[in-house]
Amino acid sequence: MATPDPRDARIAELERLLSAALARIEQQDARIAQQEARIARQEARIAELEARLRSTSRNSSKPPSSDPPGTPPRKSEPTGRKPGGQPGHKGRKRELLPPDKVTQVVAVPAPERCTGCCGPLLRLESTPPARIHQVVELPRIVPEVRQYELHAGWCADCNAWRCAPLPAGVPEGNFGPRLTGFIALCTGRFRLSKRLVQELLEDVLGVELALGSVSNLEQAVSSALAAPVDEARACVRTQSAVHQDETGWWQKHARAWLWVASTATVAVFLIVKSRGKGVAQTMLGQGFRGTLISDRWCEPGPVPWTPEM
Repeated sequence: MATPDPRDARIAELERLLSAALARIEQQDARIAQQEARIARQEARIAELEARLRSTSRNSSKPPSSDPPGTPPRKSEPTGRKPGGQPGHKGRKRELLPPDKVTQVVAVPAPERCTGCCGPLLRLESTPPARIHQVVELPRIVPEVRQYELHAGWCADCNAWRCAPLPAGVPEGNFGPRLTGFIALCTGRFRLSKRLVQELLEDVLGVELALGSVSNLEQAVSSALAAPVDEARACVRTQSAVHQDETGWWQKHARAWLWVASTATVAVFLIVKSRGKGVAQTMLGQGFRGTLISDRWCEPGPVPWTPEM
């Protein structure tokens, strides 16, 4: 019987090692290909983010309000024209208010002497009409304070004093409806802080008011407007055509959205912390069958909806 050649065993062992090495190399090649693809995707994402960071109002369609701090202002190309109105531009001037809007007329007589040569001025019958100069001024604002003295009478049956009630239309609080409405206008429409409203009332109107009173009056106005707002919402839901849109809004230092649903006669606004289509459907109601005019944008993207778009 022939003796086994030890070289055959060595060759078989080397072939097994070679096969294992080739398999390991194939796995490594596949892993390298995956990592290269991942690196390529990451590099593309990084390039996109870097381009977005470099994007300002100077090199894109973004508005200047979106520029980060330190962004240099956009430099406009010189046009060669002088500032101001251009030749041929139709001038605009302040028109005189009608006589029924004038509270006082002050007649200023003609001067005795000419302002050019200092000679005497003659009074002729054919005098040209007077030059009209109007000055608009705020009146001196003094708060109107009404004091109601509620007298009491003695009731012998109850053995107690009975005080007179407030007249009809007099609020239980210390501030009248016009002042309350003005405060709501400042905080709601002009978005002044409660402290700024407090300073405005004291410096301009001469009314001293606590910060807590500003909040209480805001709540009073909200309660008074609850019924009209509900009527407006119900009216919008029954219209044949409604325009709807939303825009970014900051509410108490938090990101929110201001929604609007408007018709030819009514507009309803809503501030919520959502940009989804659920808000749009809530404003119009599930039974809305009119035509919705919208850009069809709802997070996370454009969506179809039941009403006719």
